[in-house]
Amino acid sequence: MIGPLTDRFTLAFEEGFRVIPWVNPRGALGPLEKIEITFVYSDGSIHSLSSKTIHSNDKLQPPPEDGKIPVVYKWIEMEDVDMESGAFVMFLFVFVTSIYMLVDMCGLCGTDEQSAGLSGSGRDRSGRDYNYSASTGLPKDE
Repeated sequence: MIGPLTDRFTLAFEEGFRVIPWVNPRGALGPLEKIEITFVYSDGSIHSLSSKTIHSNDKLQPPPEDGKIPVVYKWIEMEDVDMESGAFVMFLFVFVTSIYMLVDMCGLCGTDEQSAGLSGSGRDRSGRDYNYSASTGLPKDE
């Protein structure tokens, strides 16, 4: 329970490292009924903090006589991440990419000019076909 309140307030945890947004006990939504605070933790440390304010449906209802607001704490334990599986998937991706790059660099996938991006073909603005080789700087003979 939080003591008598007349103005907006906030709550801080872990020596001010985790803070909920400012709460107005007498807001436009009606008097504040309770606050729900959810902690997500693992291995004894808090990873995230969220809060939800619940206001009374009756806007004309006066706040409690003693001015105290209940606070409900919910604790959610986060599952540990499997580091070995992640490392294996990353190694497999790097291995496959390296093999692909090695094959491409050795020229097994096409000619040297094609794999290096030094030749081209297509149509110019006038609609004529062209083939170009960067090694000679001249059009290719077909």
